[in-house]
Amino acid sequence: MGALSNQPTRRITRRSFVAGMAASGVVAALGASGCTDQGASAALRQIFYNGKVYTAQEGQEATAFVVEDGKFLFVGSDDEATQLAGAKGTLIDLEGRRVIPGLIDTHSHYLGLCSLDLLGLVQIDQTLSHDEVLALITETARDNPLDDLPVIVGMGFGVDCIPLAAELDRACDDRPVLLADSGGHSGWSNTKMIEMAGLDANTPDPKPGFSFYERDGAGNLTGRVVETDALTHLLMVSGAALPENIVLQLPYMIKALHSFGYTAVFDAGLLFVQESAAYAALKNLDSTLQVYCSFLFKGDPPVEEFFATMVRAREQFGSSWLHPTTLKMFKDGTLEAQSAWLSEEYLAPGSGFGGEVLTNELMVEMAKRAGADGFNVHVHAIGDRAIDETLTVYEALGAIDGTKTMAHVQVMPPGGIERFAAQPDVIIQTTPVWLRQDEYTWQVLGRERALRQMPLRSALAGGTLITFGSDAPVSGGLDGVNPFNNMHCAVNRSFDTETYFPPQSEGIDISSCIDAYTINGAKQLRAEHSFGSITEGKMANFVILDQDILKMPPKTIRDANALQTWVQGQCVYDATDPLTMLVEFIVTKLIL
Repeated sequence: MGALSNQPTRRITRRSFVAGMAASGVVAALGASGCTDQGASAALRQIFYNGKVYTAQEGQEATAFVVEDGKFLFVGSDDEATQLAGAKGTLIDLEGRRVIPGLIDTHSHYLGLCSLDLLGLVQIDQTLSHDEVLALITETARDNPLDDLPVIVGMGFGVDCIPLAAELDRACDDRPVLLADSGGHSGWSNTKMIEMAGLDANTPDPKPGFSFYERDGAGNLTGRVVETDALTHLLMVSGAALPENIVLQLPYMIKALHSFGYTAVFDAGLLFVQESAAYAALKNLDSTLQVYCSFLFKGDPPVEEFFATMVRAREQFGSSWLHPTTLKMFKDGTLEAQSAWLSEEYLAPGSGFGGEVLTNELMVEMAKRAGADGFNVHVHAIGDRAIDETLTVYEALGAIDGTKTMAHVQVMPPGGIERFAAQPDVIIQTTPVWLRQDEYTWQVLGRERALRQMPLRSALAGGTLITFGSDAPVSGGLDGVNPFNNMHCAVNRSFDTETYFPPQSEGIDISSCIDAYTINGAKQLRAEHSFGSITEGKMANFVILDQDILKMPPKTIRDANALQTWVQGQCVYDATDPLTMLVEFIVTKLIL
């Protein structure tokens, strides 16, 4: 391929997550012809010139780079690049386009999502009312015969819904139904689902007071399922999650992710299927996406047994693209489920303090074992008490042969910025699209605590490394997957152009956002020597943008798109290809 065209580019936002990803996957799968000529010469020398190259190396800008054998051979000026390449290279004119390193989603659940039947999964907009959700399930049951869809699984209902089995029974009583909330930490089941799981009034809760099957005054199950242990049990019983689904669906998911500029992801827990079974199924799959994945420790089996499983799986199933590298633990839950651990009680319509999943002592014990053998440690902490206690865990853990990341870090505790600054090896990972005006969150937290949410600028000023990820599929569908939406929110503290999430002074600059998705993400994965910046010797993973994101007005950042995505010197996505646009138009009309 020669020069890049100026044809209009695609932008996928505000669609159903599943339908949107399916459409994007089909588009990418069928629309790669625009990359063919360049991809075919990936083993030869390629000279990219006349660009604006953000290298993600401090103080270094470039206009050109040379790629050979899938790696960056040189980064610098046009003259130097062309002189180095000589006559044997392929010249590719960037036409003044902005180029950034390949993007990294540093917290997601794509493997778990792909374990579900995506075509049968019901996507629920979190803004739907209680009655609208019930109507959606009624419609789903009516349009899908029992033989075709024996179990209805959905995700995304919001805080206005009151999960009662009796009401879900009226919407659908001919098959089991299980719905997950927008945060993925509570559920809504009908009577058939409860029966299928073998639950009754005498069933013990997985973690009494934290993860449980809600009961009424008479002790009978109401249909509400709280926290991941209970929710995961029902999903696994339903048979809706299977390792073989991942093998079938992940290739399409990968193509869709390339269309957003992603070249690597971190999967923060499968939840619905056993990790070793999933990694074994994926062992022989070819991939153009680097997938770093984790082992979720819930407190059992015993530490020694769990650790042995981690080591064995890493040795058996690790590959050039699949990297089982990380121990994942939960310290608390979510604000939506009122299970995020707070230092002061939730305000109405909430109650209680939330809760602790694992004790500090157990977390330190497990993390020390994992860290000593080179595993990274990744802890979910949302509430201020959970963040404080996790910092205490990391203090006790000390230096390890791996990285220490705290995921989400939503309600910063008083003094938390200083505590993070005192531990510069602890990374803050978060999802900026959560920075939207949210009436429920402000109600249950109150103004003082709400104003402590995601103080990104202060954390950066304190020297803390920050990374960004989607937390897909529980961050507003494709809105959360789109990295440019997250950058927009991090800069503006706003998703739209009319309101912002106070304090607006905690917005950060766009360069820091790009770093959060590139070099910082690579550091979180402990892969910064392989990718994450446009640096000589690293994998030639990069994204050519349709606009110069470093020069765009802040309120237009989310309008940026990936024009092309390159992985190890091969073009894996090209939005300028006419077939891409034609197929997207057809898929949009037929599916969406």
